[in-house]
Amino acid sequence: MKFQSSTSFLLAVLASTTLAAPTNQGALQRRYTKELYPDYTSQYNVGTGAITYNTKVGLISKSPTNGGQDTTTLVTFNVPAEWSAYTTCRIVFTSAATSSVLGSGRADVFTSLSPATHSTASWPPGNLRDIHVGRLLAAPGTEATWEQSYVGPDIPCAELAGHAYGGELVGVYDSDYITWTPGKDGIKIVVV
Repeated sequence: MKFQSSTSFLLAVLASTTLAAPTNQGALQRRYTKELYPDYTSQYNVGTGAITYNTKVGLISKSPTNGGQDTTTLVTFNVPAEWSAYTTCRIVFTSAATSSVLGSGRADVFTSLSPATHSTASWPPGNLRDIHVGRLLAAPGTEATWEQSYVGPDIPCAELAGHAYGGELVGVYDSDYITWTPGKDGIKIVVV
């Protein structure tokens, strides 16, 4: 699938979306009409630029004692073309009751200029961080709340449909540790 430019994505979202207030929708068991988990979840080492591609664990790890070796998570979504028939899509993050959420429990969500495609030992390509979507506050066993939102969480489905999107989840403040199981919980795009 073709990768949609984050710049045109931002312009489309800003032109047609009002920012949603932070919400907490309750238990993890909530199901949406349609849910799309990332096709690929990868870990990025901020200190070395290394990417561990297509991992089985989503991980955000930030600590003042790790010598600058923070870990962020890179995700790739391939949004089906038929989603253009739906009106509103939402970026959601859920944590299972068994997931770890320590420290600030916050994650900044960014788009990426290009999704990760393979493992690397260092730069390039790096994380290719682009537009700041907003900030989530995670808690085990529930859907995260949006503490800040800039170009999300609600996005017109027609703007996403038929394209690949890269994103990054980044720890906030000095200490942050969040884990999840891709495809079962964590970040996803849903139809609302």
